[in-house]
Amino acid sequence: MKTTGAEKLFSENVSSVAPRKQPEAAIEFACEGDTLVVTKIDRLARSVRHLCEIVDRLQAKGVALRILNMNLDTNDATGKLMLQIIGSIAEFERSIMFSRQLEGIAKPLYPVGGAVA
Repeated sequence: MKTTGAEKLFSENVSSVAPRKQPEAAIEFACEGDTLVVTKIDRLARSVRHLCEIVDRLQAKGVALRILNMNLDTNDATGKLMLQIIGSIAEFERSIMFSRQLEGIAKPLYPVGGAVA
């Protein structure tokens, strides 16, 4: 990571379900004009929704995001577009899941007065 010009490294080895303090510390450390660099997206966020929340926080601070294995950098227009596409797909997926959930709640498990197929 030093080859990326990183000023400070945040690293930890925890299980996938354990609380992760270092990503939060890195976000807090970043200042306006900085770029937060991560090796892989899963080292920063546990889900696309979580990633979108993090990106919103970074943007509010004026901090860009660079994901090395995806070659994605929000310092340029293409990186911002790709991140927006990822966020839009996640929002669409959440909407579809919510619609299916509502349909499942509204639909009776067995038809009333009819035969079970």
